[in-house]
Amino acid sequence: MRASIRTALFHVLTIFGVLVFAASTCWSQLSSGSVLGSVFDSSSAVIPGVTIKVTNPDVGLTRETISNESGSYRVDQLPIGTYTVEAELTGFKREVHANIKVDIDQRIRLDIRLQPGQVDEVVEVTAAAPVIQTEDSSIGQVIDERKIKTLPLNGREFWQLAFIVPGAFAARPGSTLTGRGGFAIAGQNDATNQFLLDGVNNNGTSTLEIAARINVDTVGEFKVQTGTYGAQYGRYAGGQVDVVTKSGTNSVHGNAFGFFRNDNLDARNFFDPYPLAHLPEFKRLQCGATIRGPIIKDKLFYFAGYQGQRQSRFITSAPTVPLPEFFTGNLSKMPQVARDPLTGQPFPGNIIPSDRLNPIALRFQQFWPAPTRPGLTQNASVLLPTPDNYNQPNGKIDWAVSPNHRFYGSYNFYDNKLFEWIIAGSPEVPGFMTDSRIRSQGLSFGEVWTISPTTVNEFRAGMGRLRRVRQP
Repeated sequence: MRASIRTALFHVLTIFGVLVFAASTCWSQLSSGSVLGSVFDSSSAVIPGVTIKVTNPDVGLTRETISNESGSYRVDQLPIGTYTVEAELTGFKREVHANIKVDIDQRIRLDIRLQPGQVDEVVEVTAAAPVIQTEDSSIGQVIDERKIKTLPLNGREFWQLAFIVPGAFAARPGSTLTGRGGFAIAGQNDATNQFLLDGVNNNGTSTLEIAARINVDTVGEFKVQTGTYGAQYGRYAGGQVDVVTKSGTNSVHGNAFGFFRNDNLDARNFFDPYPLAHLPEFKRLQCGATIRGPIIKDKLFYFAGYQGQRQSRFITSAPTVPLPEFFTGNLSKMPQVARDPLTGQPFPGNIIPSDRLNPIALRFQQFWPAPTRPGLTQNASVLLPTPDNYNQPNGKIDWAVSPNHRFYGSYNFYDNKLFEWIIAGSPEVPGFMTDSRIRSQGLSFGEVWTISPTTVNEFRAGMGRLRRVRQP
């Protein structure tokens, strides 16, 4: 019995050791960034043993490492933000690089050249870090907070910003993701994209659409990679869309917003029939707010956001409806021949005798609108209601447990009630209405543990749930 316990304990410790070793040798990014480079002296010789300190004063984050025997250093698992990098070694002036912006999955190369002098002498470098990433061959683009806030979005769906990335385009007509936020990247199928939210997979299980949906004002940054990305993205063959939500900081920030759309300010849709007695009703109100700040300065931070929508909209459709004389048995305008089911012979003049009409079928006449256009197909014009109302709250907590342990957790909820019109068969067949509901939830949390100046372990876990219900 004791031998089996010792054996099991040995296996557990072995697995843990492998995980820690993998964490120290594999540079898996996914929603975080890195600062790396080499340290030289004035003669371009490498300098080992230099203390490199990376700080983010907004969240009280400080990480330290030491340059190795080849003068190289690397600080990984940095949340997106603006950092200050300091290099210090006895016999050299302390060098400070400020305003180093780290984006999603970005490796900033920052080579440092120390000057001889005293440590209390400071050399401040204000030159910006290079914008060209030379540390890997991935192709992509970061959509930063400024673009997210300023670029107009019809419907305020953040994924629409992906269309400004070269190689991204709308999903093919009729695909399963056409109306679900789908887009194709670099010629791949729109169902092969991977969506990450705060480092956790955010794909719907069966539809592969975006599962947990978030308010645009909640997005801190997101990156779309179109090709040659690293092995950590190996689950899907299409584009990689990595989204990071905002976090709290040492200062309180917040905003409130409201957007509206009204058909009284719209022009006639080009494809609507002309003339129209009045424009189809379209009223949309979107409003919400966000707030973030500290709970305990430099230790515990919060972010909370909400967005809601109330939409009343009618769309114009051209269904095919029967002519009034059809209900009297007069089918003379029909190109098809009406045959007597008892004899198989055509009815004279394509007219069914009144005594042969089914009284139950005639009762359906009250439910059919009268034709408003000539012809037998698409001969009516109707307005179909498509209400679309949702609530979208979310929150995030960041906790600096200790200088070596940082924890985060986020929760996103989306509840959408809407009417959908499903077009069946061909354009001549009227659509049928479904009372639909989309409900998604996303939960993610993780911890970054700085084991030593050269070893960092990150643990991430999450869950997502997406439900689509349609009731005819």
